[in-house]
Amino acid sequence: MIVPDYAVLLVFAVTLFVAVGVTALLTFGLLRADAALAAKRRFAVQVVLTVALWTAGALALAYSGALVPRAGAFPILGALIIGGAILGNVVLLSSATAKSVLSAIPAHWLASIQIYRLIGVVFLLLLADGLLPRYFAWTTGWGDILVGSAAPLVGYLLWRDVQRYAWVGLGWCAIGIADLILVLIKAVRSAPGPLQAAIYNPPTEIIGYFPFPMIPLVIVPMSLILHVQLIRALTMHATPVGKRTLTLN
Repeated sequence: MIVPDYAVLLVFAVTLFVAVGVTALLTFGLLRADAALAAKRRFAVQVVLTVALWTAGALALAYSGALVPRAGAFPILGALIIGGAILGNVVLLSSATAKSVLSAIPAHWLASIQIYRLIGVVFLLLLADGLLPRYFAWTTGWGDILVGSAAPLVGYLLWRDVQRYAWVGLGWCAIGIADLILVLIKAVRSAPGPLQAAIYNPPTEIIGYFPFPMIPLVIVPMSLILHVQLIRALTMHATPVGKRTLTLN
């Protein structure tokens, strides 16, 4: 299957934005974190290696063609998305240095960076070209566009008053996570495989062709990680009576 040039450019551009943007966020948090210099250096090396290896591994796996949906084959993309998101959050919360770095990242940055979710427009373009079924592309495209376009607004409100607008950030995270879960479910149910719910013409097959797997292998897990970390930032300092004491902006 031939992937349109515009889709290739969009996927690569957004993947690069996510990799560089997340690295920049962690670097900023590292500079502000209350940790020993040696611990900061170790964390910096771990961040660079993790992002580089994750991206390179995703590229290699995407290029191999092993993720193209096939009848009778288990949809491993879904397992990789969930596994990557869980592993990422576990790693980030596995050490005192990582927790210190995450706590030093302003909440509004964790929201604003997800403007890259506007990549959902690529699914609508593929729908228009007859390369994706409406069942998958319509809700996936518009859901991502909604979350991505709201990201700067949510970030702005959290920057203005993170205590007052924490509920906005939490609500936006809930919508963002629900959208990603819906995308995963619809992708599995509309692609060739044992979990396919109905025959779609065309099926959601193009998502397995290079470079599209970069979306579920890098962009989706990173989005889930960012949402979880934002929820953590907005709730970790809440008092028992509900009064917030966040000072992240």
